[in-house]
Amino acid sequence: MKRYLQQTIILLSVVIILMFSSCSGMPIRLPAFPTSENPTQTTIEPSPQPLPTFEAPPQDTLLEWSPKLSEDYCRSGNSGQFSSLVFNSGAYYSVQSGDSRSVWRYLPDEESGVKIAESLAEDGKFIEALRVNDQWLVMLIFDHPMHVQGWRVEVLNLETDDQQRLIDNIEAKENIVYLDMELQGDMLYFLTNTVTEGSTQQLSTIQAFNLAESTQEILLSSDSHLVYNQMAISEKYLMISQSPQGKDPNADLPILFYSFETQQLEELMEISGSYPLMSWPLAAWSDQGPNQFPETFKIFDFESSLSWPLIVDGERPCNFDLSKKYLVWIDPSEPTSAFPAVFLMSLDDGHKITINTESQELKPQFPQVRDEKLIFGLVRNYRSQDSQGMICAIPLEDLQTLSQPVSEVTPANP
Repeated sequence: MKRYLQQTIILLSVVIILMFSSCSGMPIRLPAFPTSENPTQTTIEPSPQPLPTFEAPPQDTLLEWSPKLSEDYCRSGNSGQFSSLVFNSGAYYSVQSGDSRSVWRYLPDEESGVKIAESLAEDGKFIEALRVNDQWLVMLIFDHPMHVQGWRVEVLNLETDDQQRLIDNIEAKENIVYLDMELQGDMLYFLTNTVTEGSTQQLSTIQAFNLAESTQEILLSSDSHLVYNQMAISEKYLMISQSPQGKDPNADLPILFYSFETQQLEELMEISGSYPLMSWPLAAWSDQGPNQFPETFKIFDFESSLSWPLIVDGERPCNFDLSKKYLVWIDPSEPTSAFPAVFLMSLDDGHKITINTESQELKPQFPQVRDEKLIFGLVRNYRSQDSQGMICAIPLEDLQTLSQPVSEVTPANP
């Protein structure tokens, strides 16, 4: 009877456990009893998996320029420093101080350059800047090397060789200061600032000249406390930076966009800064004001609406140029070496190539990336009267191959 009672209690306990598990939804786990065979338990080892690989960010590299590189990638120009160097459709157009009244053109298959234009009048002694496309060559000319007196603009039709004077402020002797110009197709956009005698008010004017039709009009004008300062151009917009009439570096300096489609200013972005650059679909500008050396450049892509910053190296960076893949500039006294240098920075991944001249007597000028080449002027002995200019063009592929990671460069012996 006692044994029967024990079996009954065990049976009731099992029933209660089953009812509890059914209500709670918990699975029933029955105890496992060892078998008489006691087989050895097998441990399943995890199969080895390859570790993920990540592409290392590209390193900044350095190329120490040498006489051998000059021999391989440069051609002789005229004597003196460059006041302008422009590449267009396979040809180089330059003006150098040894012949400051003339424009020379250099073609890849010709051993020497050809003079294609010079100032029409004797008082135009210094061609300061060029703008070139397939149809037109525009020359900004001063009558004094310090730009303290008058200026004029002359235009050469490259197809007909007809040269004309477009604007003349030498003879007019008005207090109109030239600031900037941009050429696109048949249109020349010309920026000046007029100071009225006896008045603190200044007038900024952007004129539009149709070179094919010989017409002109005032595109924009402003007499506010901010004056137009510099321009950049693309197929769709004219980008305009401003500067204050005073010299306050902390002043708010909004950058404007003039639409060629709507023919008016448009509020595309709320940005400020200086040194506007455009290469469609990209725009670039310095975050610093016009009275400061750039420290950071912002890049904006109109197609993707993405924007990102680039850090500018150098103590006195200048001669900035923007292409679709690179921002380039020079610094006459790069701080880590005290030698003039050319900087080329990729817009894709931010890596930088520095070309170090390794000599205070070699001065690079007007760097630009065109046709997959880094192009720049290089002046030897630029402090002396015997200075000689070269036009250098090194393919980007060769530049990347020849340059070395900065950490691997052995410092030169003093």
